[in-house]
Amino acid sequence: MSKNWDFYHSKVDHKPAYIFFDLEISKEVDLSEYTYMAYVRLYLLAPNGDGLSTNEEYENLCDIEDSLENKLIENKSAYVGRNTSDGCRDFYFYIIDPSDWQQKVKLVMNDFPDYEYDAGEREDKNWDTYFNFIYPSTRDWETIKSRHVCDDLTKEGDLLTKEREIDHWIYFKNVLNREALRKR
Repeated sequence: MSKNWDFYHSKVDHKPAYIFFDLEISKEVDLSEYTYMAYVRLYLLAPNGDGLSTNEEYENLCDIEDSLENKLIENKSAYVGRNTSDGCRDFYFYIIDPSDWQQKVKLVMNDFPDYEYDAGEREDKNWDTYFNFIYPSTRDWETIKSRHVCDDLTKEGDLLTKEREIDHWIYFKNVLNREALRKR
């Protein structure tokens, strides 16, 4: 697990979602060895009206995540991200050996008896769950970069109330493509 994590707001199954992910996991582990995607789905006790987590549950969710990380991450597993949506928080891992995954999760979750959960695993040699679900799309990256700009401005004392000129441009491979857009 790298130290370079980020998050973005998105939609999952047409519902609001927050996805938190490890940007540099491929620098930390050999992806070809971790061929099983494993998960823990935690059912929130007090989701808000959008199905997202609330401050009321914040400490418990942090404790659960820390326990999952500390007790499930070893030389045979890598924690890669989480998704919070629709009253659930899903934690995603990639593992080498799935044989005892459910038992390991049960041991961790015994410390949190108020929470219902599901756990499972499936083969995912191409890391499809990570690259096609957890990892941000091009559009999501733009949102992340915009948030970073706003964060940097705020750190410098900017209240983000000043109007700013924003330029947009499009590059076309040829004149025909440009003209086709112009006619729309």
